[in-house]
Amino acid sequence: MAVNSDPIMTWSFIRKCEPSDAILDVLVPGERVLQCYATVRDKAALTDKRIIFTDVQGITGKKKEDCRVVVNGAGSAGVAITKLLLTYGFRHVTMCDREGIIGKDYPNLNWMQQKMTEVTNLENQNGTLADALKGADIFVGVSAPNIVTPEMVASMNHDSILFAMANPVPEIMPDVAKAAGARIVGTGRSDFPNQVNNVVAFPGIFKGALEGRATAITEEMKLAAANAIAGLVDEKDLNEDNILPEAFDPRVADVVSRAVKDYI
Repeated sequence: MAVNSDPIMTWSFIRKCEPSDAILDVLVPGERVLQCYATVRDKAALTDKRIIFTDVQGITGKKKEDCRVVVNGAGSAGVAITKLLLTYGFRHVTMCDREGIIGKDYPNLNWMQQKMTEVTNLENQNGTLADALKGADIFVGVSAPNIVTPEMVASMNHDSILFAMANPVPEIMPDVAKAAGARIVGTGRSDFPNQVNNVVAFPGIFKGALEGRATAITEEMKLAAANAIAGLVDEKDLNEDNILPEAFDPRVADVVSRAVKDYI
């Protein structure tokens, strides 16, 4: 009889930590926590009786499986970000470019953009960026300055998240986005909270790949790096203005390289 050995799920243990109140509250009399690990935003406790996972959905309580994500900018950065979001488990991702929402009938798509139409915009939407943002939970911009208006942000779902990463002027300024209803805003700039800078990722990824003698950088390696970076923000320090470590945090490169080597 054949036995399927494929895992049902995988879990990345980032570091050892103390058990949270959510774990301690469900212990039965006599049960002892043997070890506890942080797993990006959740925690896993190994007791002398069972394994306990806490399901904490970050600051907003949104689950990735339910979130609608809009990625504006369908160049190499936008495509790479979208592929990583899909690998992580986001199911509803729509890409936009100069002419609006990208679908199978979008004009002048290159071969990679054409491939992305097979896994994005599954509802086959048409329209502008403003149309795409109505009811969306997350916006990722790698495009052009000042193209997102307060009205667009206000049309998004409650507790919206925006990563406006056009530099030096983002798609919308953080204070404007928050005034319009955004819960979390990140940009590429160092003079605002939540700076999204590729220097957080690249040194550790390449260090891990070189030390592990990798022949390719895979989506799984990149996702492991992202999980490791997110895991460096302790639960007690996590808030709307502190969702990732600073660009030159000395811990980052080693933590990322170790995570990457685990997937080689």
